[in-house]
Amino acid sequence: MELKVYERPKFDEVTLAASLPDMGRVGGLVPKFLIEHLNAKMFAEIYHFEKPYVICKDGLISHYPNAYRLYYSKKASLIIFTGEEQPQEVSSLYQLCDMVIDVAEKSGKLKRVYTAGGYFRERLEHDPKVFGVANMPHLLDELDRIGIREIGSEVSSITWFNGLMLGVSLTKNIEGIGLYGELENPQIDQPKAAKAVLKAIFTLLSLPQIDALKEDASAEYVT
Repeated sequence: MELKVYERPKFDEVTLAASLPDMGRVGGLVPKFLIEHLNAKMFAEIYHFEKPYVICKDGLISHYPNAYRLYYSKKASLIIFTGEEQPQEVSSLYQLCDMVIDVAEKSGKLKRVYTAGGYFRERLEHDPKVFGVANMPHLLDELDRIGIREIGSEVSSITWFNGLMLGVSLTKNIEGIGLYGELENPQIDQPKAAKAVLKAIFTLLSLPQIDALKEDASAEYVT
């Protein structure tokens, strides 16, 4: 992997929101919405050249690296990591997690990592709610205080980047919270689930909810 840094934002303390597309692409939509709503600025890119495939269009082959990007928001003291694809090799996943955390730590004292994703439910009869997991017990109390329930016992593992980031953070003694928006169909984009997670992150960051979220019923997550 290759890291390109264009600017070094500086914070006393900083939070990292990092996730990649998963079911319903919630893990990709949440950072996209954060970047848009906070008007965040890109400051670094990570290129990964080890994709197990090439692109074929009109009989011609092209080979491009995966490009991951890091943004920052001064007003939120937040670094946002996003990309379009998950690395396919376990070693590459761990390398990416380490690299993203390292970039964030060079910007200030990294106090917490948030990841996001979808939570499959066979049937939804209400707007998506948000469920959570944490890598330290006291964080579950914080989630409970704002009405975010612990994820169901049927979930015994959280895979790929959005799960591994919480484990890698724990090994570095950094707080980590995973937030998962309910969805029925994991095969199509689920912006309602992503907006529910977005509202939860705004609450946890003590940011004022913007009008677009207040007016959007899909942003409700309190149980």
